[in-house]
Amino acid sequence: MLLAAFMAAGLAAAAPADCETATTDAQRSSCLLREVEAADARINGAYTALRAKLDGAGRLDLRDAQRAWIRRRDQVCRLDNSQGDRQAWLASLALDYAKTVCVVRFTTERARELDARLAKPNLEPPPTETADVYELAAPTPRATGRWYFETAVDISDLARSNEQALFIGVRTDTQSIGTLMAIHRRDVARGSVNIGVAVDLDAGKLYIRDNGLWRGGGPGSSGGQDLKLGRPYRGWVSSSVALGRALDARTLAPNFGQNAFTYSLPDGYLPMDTRAPVTIPAR
Repeated sequence: MLLAAFMAAGLAAAAPADCETATTDAQRSSCLLREVEAADARINGAYTALRAKLDGAGRLDLRDAQRAWIRRRDQVCRLDNSQGDRQAWLASLALDYAKTVCVVRFTTERARELDARLAKPNLEPPPTETADVYELAAPTPRATGRWYFETAVDISDLARSNEQALFIGVRTDTQSIGTLMAIHRRDVARGSVNIGVAVDLDAGKLYIRDNGLWRGGGPGSSGGQDLKLGRPYRGWVSSSVALGRALDARTLAPNFGQNAFTYSLPDGYLPMDTRAPVTIPAR
């Protein structure tokens, strides 16, 4: 219980009083999880109100659908729900930005689905399978060496179309490390950014740069984020909304090395992958 309380207190401390001023990944993660909690409250309220409008068979169907949604969310987002304490679960979720983005996606979608069914209780539930793409990855896992890739993000255009969360970094089967973006309607004047990711799998470091400027020190410095050695990492980009439109319009453009980079490769680094990125099927 002490650990859970400590983690929850850390989560609250990481978020600024006004999330419009969030400037670090930790702050953005905490602010996004506030949105998850708000969407959870919407889900609970809509579920209770919808249940009251249904007959016995409809209530059983609603219960089964809700349980199936939770199972699918946990499977797709690779969640461990063994923690009984909700705040501790949120605090641990905040440490893995790819999982944060995935949970934002599922929770927001479920809140919208239940709101729609509440307006029309006899509406058929949407299919659980979808052809939409939410994640892209470099084809080849890397366990050693120094690798680099970039992702161009037109924040203004994305803000006009959909509020969303983005993860850009590297991922294994159990861990993601990188940077987190939260894009809202208010961000239509933010312009564009080029996110560069340098991954040193020999020293166990990941470095991020924005429009050519390294955060907290570039490759070879003591800055950057720590990586576990000996794991197979893939370059990864994921979103809380379907990526089709943004990819077609090039307002989100991951470049693992299949095209020329905007900024020069760090000394001693190679492109993450010269082949086109692969889409990760929505599950």
